[in-house]
Amino acid sequence: MTTMKLNLETERHLNLYPKSQLRMQTLPLICMEAIFSFLEPKDLYTCMLVCRHWNSVIHGKGKYIWKAMINKVLPKASAEDIKLKEFFPNAKDLFKAFVFAWNPNDISATMYVKPDCFTVYRKPIAQCTDAVRGKRPVTSGVHAFDFIWHSPFGTAAVVGFGTINERLTCPGYESLIGKTDQSWGWNLVDHQLLHKNNYRPYPANTNMQNTVQTNSRIRLIIDCDRKMAGFEMGDEFLGVAFKKLPSVALYPMVAAVYGHSEISMYYMGLAELG
Repeated sequence: MTTMKLNLETERHLNLYPKSQLRMQTLPLICMEAIFSFLEPKDLYTCMLVCRHWNSVIHGKGKYIWKAMINKVLPKASAEDIKLKEFFPNAKDLFKAFVFAWNPNDISATMYVKPDCFTVYRKPIAQCTDAVRGKRPVTSGVHAFDFIWHSPFGTAAVVGFGTINERLTCPGYESLIGKTDQSWGWNLVDHQLLHKNNYRPYPANTNMQNTVQTNSRIRLIIDCDRKMAGFEMGDEFLGVAFKKLPSVALYPMVAAVYGHSEISMYYMGLAELG
């Protein structure tokens, strides 16, 4: 239903009620959707906290509301992208993915976030390693992030996560993510896990070696409740990668060394580890 049709339908419903009887709680669903669709995302979140009825309309039933939110925050090309629609048939899920997408203000100066909002690009600058964080961290629950590395890996191509204190650039060609106690990474080139500059082969199943290719879809799962994290490829869980994670905010991250690197990241919502 187009916005114009939605508004006309809303007006028709409103005319059925005496003005003295008009209350948000008594309005038909289509009318409430139309009203909420005009709000900014931050105001919509506030409305979700008002009462159970409003939360139900916005969070559970308001499919037109989330389409309106997508049109407010995403460029038109991304909002109409067929691939994104295949990833996220539900507009609310696409909006959540945008909320967690790469942060254009928390990124190495050698990188930038492309107009699609989900892909980061590394400029062809030599002798440095560069990283980017997502816009929103996870602190509780179990969350899944999908990474797609569109370009050649170079000597280091690391997916993982870290705190707000992890650096975003370093000289030379390094893994960067996992070099300190502030981040945890998996280098797709040599299949090594890295944390506190300690390396460990991953996955343990040697048959998985050399299967990570360009454009492979790699899923990171962070279990904040059990303090663990692991990776999946396809339908296969590769095993627990990290344990005893600290109770701090953790951001998805990637680090790249190859010029013209392009890496997409999509928040896939709640998940299960293993």
